[in-house]
Amino acid sequence: MACTRATAYLNLSIMLGAGLPLLRALQAATRGTGGPMDRAFRKALEVCRSGGSLSEAMAMQPRVFSPLDVALVRAGDTSGNLSETLKMLADWHEFLYRLRRVIGSGMVLPVAILHVAALIGPLPDFFLGNADVLGYLRAAMNWLLSFYVPAMAVWAVVRLAPAKGAIRKALDAFVAVVPILGGAVRNLALSRFCWAFHMLLKSGVPIVGAMEMATDAAGDWPVRKMVRGGAPAARGGYPVSEGLSRRLGREFLDIWEVGEETGTLDEAARRLAVMTGETAERRFRALATWVPRILYFVIMLRIALAALHNASALMGSIVRMY
Repeated sequence: MACTRATAYLNLSIMLGAGLPLLRALQAATRGTGGPMDRAFRKALEVCRSGGSLSEAMAMQPRVFSPLDVALVRAGDTSGNLSETLKMLADWHEFLYRLRRVIGSGMVLPVAILHVAALIGPLPDFFLGNADVLGYLRAAMNWLLSFYVPAMAVWAVVRLAPAKGAIRKALDAFVAVVPILGGAVRNLALSRFCWAFHMLLKSGVPIVGAMEMATDAAGDWPVRKMVRGGAPAARGGYPVSEGLSRRLGREFLDIWEVGEETGTLDEAARRLAVMTGETAERRFRALATWVPRILYFVIMLRIALAALHNASALMGSIVRMY
C-alpha cells in the first residue's frame, strides 16, 4: 500500500492478529515508514506504557487521528476485536488515498494546460506591439490569478471553515449542482457514509451511535441532510431506512432495506460503499477527461477574441490613415 496511514494500520492489525502484545506491535507497526504516523504511534506507545488504551492515546492527537478512527479503535478495544477493526481502517484509508490519487492525477493535465494558456493567450498583443514584456507578463499573471484565486478560496473554505457552518453548506450546495462534479462528490460522500457505518456497526457500535458518526463522516452537507434522519428513526425504535431521504434513490434504499430485513445491514452498507465508491471514481475520471476539453475551448476562445480585437484595431488604423 502506498498510503502510510493505511500501511501503519494494516501492519498493526497483522501483528495483533498474530498474537503480538499491543506494546510490541506499536513499536514495530510504523518502523521504516517515518513521518507523522511514526511520531504519532511513538506517542501512543508512551501512553499505552503508562496504562492508557490505544484509543485514548489516539484521542490525544486530534490533528493526526480523526474522530472516526478514534471511535472505531475504541469500539475495537471494547469488543476485543481490535485487529479486525484496524484492518477495516486500513482498507478505508487506502480507498480514500486511491480516490485522492485519481483526482490528483486527473488534474495534472488541466493544470499544465492552464499554465500554457496563460503564456499563449497574451502573445498576439505582444507580437503586434500592443504590449511590452512587462505587459505580457502582467496579462499572463492575471490569467493565472483568475483561476488560482477562486481555487484558493475554495481550499480555504474546505480546510478552515466549520464543516457545519453556513459558508461550507453554501459551497457544498453549489458543488451539488455542477455537472459531473456534483454527482462525483455526492457518490464519494455516500461511500464515506456507508463505509463508516459498516465499520462502526461491524466493530460493535450501537446503531444510533453508528448512524450519527457515519453521518458526520459523509462530509458533504447535501448528503448529510439525506441521511441524518436515520439516527432519530433508530432512536425511536424504527428501521433506519424510515429516516433516510427518498432522494437517495430506489436502488440504494432497496439494498439498505433488504439488509435490515435479513439482519445483514453491515454487509449491505459495505456493498453500498463499494457501489457508490466505484461510481464516484468513474465520475472523477470523467471530470478529469472533460476539464482539459473545456480549457482547450477557453484557450481557443481567448485567442480568437484577441485576434478579433487586434484585427479591429488594425482596420481602424487603416481607415484613419485614409
